[in-house]
Amino acid sequence: MLLLWFVSVASAAVTDPTAARHEFLKNGTVEIVEYAVRAGYSADDDIEIFFGEYRIACESGIPIPGSEPLRVVSVVGVDGTVEHLSWGSSVQMQKDQLHVGVMSGQQFDKLKRWFVEDWARHKDTFDPITIIDAEAGTRVWMSRMCHDLVEYGLKRMAEMGVSLRPARPLLRDHITVYVKPGSLKPLDVRGNAFNRRAVARFMRVYLSFIPKLRDQFIHARDFLRKVLAMDLTPVGYLLGQYYEAEVVSPLVNYCYVPLRMPRLLGNGTVVFGEVDAMKRNRSLCALRNDDVELDNVTLTLEDRLIMLENYIDVFFNAPERGPHYRWAFMTISGTVLCALLSLAYLVPKRV
Repeated sequence: MLLLWFVSVASAAVTDPTAARHEFLKNGTVEIVEYAVRAGYSADDDIEIFFGEYRIACESGIPIPGSEPLRVVSVVGVDGTVEHLSWGSSVQMQKDQLHVGVMSGQQFDKLKRWFVEDWARHKDTFDPITIIDAEAGTRVWMSRMCHDLVEYGLKRMAEMGVSLRPARPLLRDHITVYVKPGSLKPLDVRGNAFNRRAVARFMRVYLSFIPKLRDQFIHARDFLRKVLAMDLTPVGYLLGQYYEAEVVSPLVNYCYVPLRMPRLLGNGTVVFGEVDAMKRNRSLCALRNDDVELDNVTLTLEDRLIMLENYIDVFFNAPERGPHYRWAFMTISGTVLCALLSLAYLVPKRV
């Protein structure tokens, strides 16, 4: 389900002409973002806010028949209703528009300026993964998609004092990855050769799963099962930075969950709403959120060679991977070397 947020005044008008153009540096070049200036409303006008829900079958992790032209498929909605979609070049259908609140024209101008100068400025990567603390069930990393523009926009409106009161719960989807608390850490790939090789090994396994992932995203769980069975480092590329994390059961899922409205704290700050991706009675997921069996993973010869490469790399690069392990590495490697030299010296004399 793709969630799009929009306002009832569909023009791109602004009351402040200086807000129509913004220049910023992106990837070493100057990018220009513009929107037209038309007097479609005044600063005191009321602008209604609607939340639009679109169902897109091709983005779903739930198994749906293939994409042949003119195929009609039945989809069970989150509310239990059955809808029939015509599956062809366009598989989206607007399902509903829910009234969320009202803002002034002046607030609308501020929101558009925020989009140009904040959201569009540095949040320019497509990051589909939401990372969840498996123990607390809380979100530790937000994805960067159209759904998240909705959440950031709602948060910005709440910060401006807009009252957001939807008549019923809103829904959005998440690709959730579950990690051990505190395990999400930046991974230095520029100054650390071991980390670069760890990313390369992870990507070699990932590329072997591309055909299955194109067919159904739910194969991502099998992919992570193999990564863990091979003792590789799970890696993510988030907002232009590599990260490592300790992925734990249920590993990954694709869920429809309620989109909670931003909350105003006692100190005056606004925070994002909670994500109920771990609560079975509040979410609809493509896979069961149960413990995942990590045994009985089929490993190919190439997989075992990657494992061997990983073990050798870990042993010989322990000081580089973690300087605090240097003493242990030197002790173990020195002991092994001395044992081999002693063995080589004693064996010929006994013969």
